[in-house]
Amino acid sequence: MSRPPLEVADIFRDFGPAWRQTRAGHLSLGQLKVMSAIERCRSAALGGHVLCCQACEHTQIAYNSCRNRHCPKCQASAAHRWLAARQAELLPVDYYHLVFTLPAPISALAYYNKRVIYGILFKTAAETLLQIAADPKHLGARIGATLVLHTWGSAMTHHPHVHGIVPGGGLSIDGETIAAIVNVNEGEFTVCINGDAWGETVFEKIWHLRFSPDGRLTALVSEMGEWTMAVDGAAWENKFGYIWEPRFSIDGATIAAAVQQDMRYAMVLNGEPALACHAFLRDYPDRIRIEPLHNSPIERDLVVVMDDFIDKLGSVKPYIVAKEERDVDAGEHLQTPAQLASFKQYTDCINCLLCYSACPQYALNDSFVGPAALALAHRYNLDSRDIGRSAREDVVASNPGIWECSFVGACSEVCPKSVDPAAAIQQTKIASSGDYFLKFLMPWRRK
Repeated sequence: MSRPPLEVADIFRDFGPAWRQTRAGHLSLGQLKVMSAIERCRSAALGGHVLCCQACEHTQIAYNSCRNRHCPKCQASAAHRWLAARQAELLPVDYYHLVFTLPAPISALAYYNKRVIYGILFKTAAETLLQIAADPKHLGARIGATLVLHTWGSAMTHHPHVHGIVPGGGLSIDGETIAAIVNVNEGEFTVCINGDAWGETVFEKIWHLRFSPDGRLTALVSEMGEWTMAVDGAAWENKFGYIWEPRFSIDGATIAAAVQQDMRYAMVLNGEPALACHAFLRDYPDRIRIEPLHNSPIERDLVVVMDDFIDKLGSVKPYIVAKEERDVDAGEHLQTPAQLASFKQYTDCINCLLCYSACPQYALNDSFVGPAALALAHRYNLDSRDIGRSAREDVVASNPGIWECSFVGACSEVCPKSVDPAAAIQQTKIASSGDYFLKFLMPWRRK
């Protein structure tokens, strides 16, 4: 990606000192830190590393990122991933753009009480949408919405407002049927899920579409509890190329649901590791070059051998090492929301191998344990139910482990699930360094 002719950092470097001087005493420490981080991001001030090709001896200097959440350079890839994730959630219904704006007198209060006022704004906007949508005079459904806070207007004046993207459909109040998701024309239904038309047919009975929380179809049931696995006389998997898993009702006599099995295909599209199933032709208007994932042996065509990857996942003991065995009758080992949040993002990894394909260090040294495996180890080390951190140290804190990582961050940029392996590795480095020095300060802690 080419560098734009002008960046926010360039403006901060040229005009920031004078601007801060004229506003001395009116800027918070947090605001000053953000400006400093943006100015220094990916510059020699933060240090860097040199990448060298052993074949042609070409060298490339890569400076470190500031990783500040306000930095446009650091957050551009995260914003792109966020937008892609939201697009994947879109339903095949009309969407509406709504704006909720704070009155001017309250805007002044919000400038000094951001957390409280913005929280009230979000809550009020959400409750308004839910209440109006639930009214049978309007939609009579329970909807979802995406709300985004903007605190400044286009003229760079303080103007707090919330943008809402609201679907024209949702779950009925009973939570079992879909309101306003199908086109109905004299008994003909065009059923659309995730943007794909699944077919047109005439149903003789009233059918209910049932969905799982992630928006996937889990059942198509008539009022009499009957089930069909055919549309226009053709089996769904043959007609639409999907793979279906039958699930049975409690008595085992009838099929009660069918769930589409995800078939995720990771490959390199125009030089960038990506999931082909999440790629759109509109994003590739010219030519598309398709290659197998880099840094892995090729089995055949676009299929790569994953044996090394699987071995490395297993080497970090990807399971809970409990302090003591718990009897099943003892019940669940409960966690607080904060304990779960500490490692939740790392459970979203789908082992697609994109991070290994993007990692320059794994390309140079295939003994490197790698981003996904190290992030997985970090996930269990953070789990309050686990005591296996020391057992993982031999692999995680070894030279081929965390210390082989040069913190380029490419693994985090390509992750389709917004997992941040680069952050996991750096956090593990800090924890491992602390353990190392504690062994000298407290020798009794040594093995």
